[in-house]
Amino acid sequence: KEWRRQLLADARAWKETWSEDAQAWFYHNAATGEALWEPPSGGYTKDDGRLVLLTGEVIEDPDDEAAQEAKEQRRREQLCVECEEKAATRHCEECGDRFCTACLNAAHESG
Repeated sequence: KEWRRQLLADARAWKETWSEDAQAWFYHNAATGEALWEPPSGGYTKDDGRLVLLTGEVIEDPDDEAAQEAKEQRRREQLCVECEEKAATRHCEECGDRFCTACLNAAHESG
């Protein structure tokens, strides 16, 4: 568990930032003032708030409540609006909602 905590801390130390002048991403460590043009080997925080860990894994920051809410919202948006259980793989052009196949068919059968 301590190892995981250290991975998160290392990734949080560096922030991915866009340079308009260079038209490239750079990585800034606010604590040390250091900046790198290459991603830090120990991980970093992406511009969107996700963490890139030393292992290469990209995750939502588990301590960032807004990120967790956004993740849950994305999960909900991927579910059928009708049954809220199955993946929403179909889009209704008429109403704009996303459905699983069974619910889309049922909704259109009844009009």
